[in-house]
Amino acid sequence: MNQEVIKLTKMTKFRMFLNPIKEEKWINNILDEGYKLVSFSTFGFYKFIETDENYVVRVDYRSLKKRDFCDYVTLHEECGWDHISGRPHGVNNQYWEKIKDGNDELFSDNESKLAYYQRIVNLITSVCIIYLATYLSNIFQYQNAFQLFLTPGLWDMPKDLMWKAILFELPFALMRLSFHLIFISLIAIVIVIQFKINKLKQNNI
Repeated sequence: MNQEVIKLTKMTKFRMFLNPIKEEKWINNILDEGYKLVSFSTFGFYKFIETDENYVVRVDYRSLKKRDFCDYVTLHEECGWDHISGRPHGVNNQYWEKIKDGNDELFSDNESKLAYYQRIVNLITSVCIIYLATYLSNIFQYQNAFQLFLTPGLWDMPKDLMWKAILFELPFALMRLSFHLIFISLIAIVIVIQFKINKLKQNNI
């Protein structure tokens, strides 16, 4: 009797996130293509495997003590969630997965959602403070776009040479500018999440 061997497609992706909400959305977009999350490493590697089931992942950013970890895991496992990844202590993301069944939210009440969003705001605010402490002296260093290019005499070169020099240095100029763009993006994320927090608070009134 011939037995058909079905090989499931495995896939590894690399991505780094500062925003757990955006990370969760990215993972679920992949799951919607017919995959399930198998594992995640803190170095940014996500491992997926092909499946016929429809899975959903929730990312819970929180601080845990080792003695509370077992109760935390048991609580969600009783609701049908599988713990995929997450350290048993300290501040980190906890990754949960289950087959979609119509009850796919990790937090069923507004108070838990408020606490979740507030934890993310605190995370990003801490990152912003560290960023400012590190790069504050450079924030206003480049008063205009021309100062992003450091090649001596760039703007006095003949036009044909100037454009070649600009194209060569452009990637490095964008890297210097990226520090400021990252900071602005983090502030924008905090504003969006704070808006969600305020909306949830209004619903509780």
